[in-house]
Amino acid sequence: MRHGVEVVPDRHALMQTAAAAFAEAGRAAIAATAAALGRFAKARVDLNAVAAELQRDGAAAFVASWKELLACLVEKSTILKKAG
Repeated sequence: MRHGVEVVPDRHALMQTAAAAFAEAGRAAIAATAAALGRFAKARVDLNAVAAELQRDGAAAFVASWKELLACLVEKSTILKKAG
């Protein structure tokens, strides 16, 4: 221990441990997702319709945000031109 901090003697082993934990978390997430999709299918949820709606809503939100950003830039540009 140095300055109250334990030094990891084998960085390679630490990276392997971290990679294994990450992989295990990924497998758990995939399993949970598969289980959720199975429950949706059993409940006769039309996942294609849900995905299409989410895509439309997401695109609309992006466009609205983009327009807001452009309006802000126009406003700031106008202020800078007047000050200029």
